[in-house]
Amino acid sequence: MAIYRGTGGANEATDLATNQAVIAKQFAEDAANSATQANLTLDTFQDIYLGAFATAPMLDNDGSALQIGALYFSTTANKLFIYASVGWQETATASPASFVRNSFTGNGVQTTFVLTTPPASNESILVYANGVYTTNYSLAGTSLTITPAPANGVSIVALIATTVAANMLGNDSVFTAAIQNNAVTSQKIADGAITTTQLADNSVTTAKVVDANITSAKIADLNVTTAKINDNAVTTVKVANSNITSAKLEDNISFPGLGAVKVPAGTTAQRPGTPRTGDIRFNNDLVSFEGYTGTNWSSVGGGATGGSVDKIFYLNDQTVNTSYTIPTGQNAMTTGPLTIANGVTITVPDNSNLVIL
Repeated sequence: MAIYRGTGGANEATDLATNQAVIAKQFAEDAANSATQANLTLDTFQDIYLGAFATAPMLDNDGSALQIGALYFSTTANKLFIYASVGWQETATASPASFVRNSFTGNGVQTTFVLTTPPASNESILVYANGVYTTNYSLAGTSLTITPAPANGVSIVALIATTVAANMLGNDSVFTAAIQNNAVTSQKIADGAITTTQLADNSVTTAKVVDANITSAKIADLNVTTAKINDNAVTTVKVANSNITSAKLEDNISFPGLGAVKVPAGTTAQRPGTPRTGDIRFNNDLVSFEGYTGTNWSSVGGGATGGSVDKIFYLNDQTVNTSYTIPTGQNAMTTGPLTIANGVTITVPDNSNLVIL
């Protein structure tokens, strides 16, 4: 091989060799730096995602303490877990689509990075800077803003949780502190999902019950007792017509107090058309109480009457309009004149007397 040295001679050849050596050294350093960066990136990733384990790891893959936000896949539970301040917590049933990974590199100036999909909430995204979990960010749709701006060369990884079906949530994986106010509405609660055993004592008040939401069909038999009804809460306006029948009243009802009991009152012509044995009323024509014996109306108490407080006169009608039989073994008397209507009979049994004065 021939080498042309030109006019410079040996000095130029030496310079050329030196330059080539410098260039080769630079290439070697660049290659070493690239390898170092690649190893750093791999190490960072392995510090975030530790891999698959049968039992929860206590240290990361370097033997260092676990970082908040670290992940591992449990081959025993077949689920993905995340490391939090309280330890390993179940996230969701793992699948390749459980998280969407976005990667960025800081330049010391940029603070806003555009995500490929908008997170459902701040709790739906995990953000790491050089493998360290951070919360110094805010979300607005697909815009992820990190403050202060990540330094030049900082590796930024955002893991966005995709929509998780209800059957992908582990037991006790959703806590009340993680549910936003007013996020759970009645439309989101399945019928029959809330039973009385799941309600705290005194947690349901009248202010929380929508008008007309409680009907008689929703009240179990015998659930409403007198002790649960406020004084004066039941008025006549709240009792439907015909809702209180004799079958719903106890025998031997007593009326305590010093007042009075109102009974029906009316004229003789206003007597019930189909009276029942035991019916009682006040007869305005006769100015006395009367009761139905099963066959006829008879005077009830009252005794003699008169002006003011006098008790002198006994009053009776002058026309018999209804057939009547004097009870066996009893006598009867009345004052005349007395007229017996057509078709009407008065029966006086043997050994009984009817006296007309």
